[in-house]
Amino acid sequence: MEIDIQELKENPKTAFFASELERLDRELEDVEKTVTADPTLAELAEDDRKNIAEQRAALEAQIQEILEAEKKEEEFPNEIILEVRAGAGGEEAALFAEELAWMYRKYTEAKGWQETIVDESRAELGGYKYGSFEIKGQGVYKELQFETGVHRVQRVPETESQGRV
Repeated sequence: MEIDIQELKENPKTAFFASELERLDRELEDVEKTVTADPTLAELAEDDRKNIAEQRAALEAQIQEILEAEKKEEEFPNEIILEVRAGAGGEEAALFAEELAWMYRKYTEAKGWQETIVDESRAELGGYKYGSFEIKGQGVYKELQFETGVHRVQRVPETESQGRV
């Protein structure tokens, strides 16, 4: 496997492994210098070479796993359209839809994703009759692919005027 150390250093997931590969390369150079300086140590140096080769092979295997996982992750879309609609329930449903959209927007912010309002329709007392948001970022689809269906809440509405508890 041909390894570009500089490329590995730039990737935060493989930067540590790149520094370890460099360390092993320096150790191998030291072993070679030692053998050149004193040929009687060639037998001992062979054990060191084997040990370094085994460590390097293990690191390369871990790097390969990380790079393959990144390729799989790139296969998923990194942008989605999230829609929130108020269901039956009038103004209270619109207020709940806005709270739901707010929750998703805060989650987007916490994940470091980018969010843009594509379309929105507001109710008279506030809240969303309809809201559509574009969300972009690494792993967006993978994280939110199962967020679908009806969300329902049962509570005393903020619009309550008859004193019910």
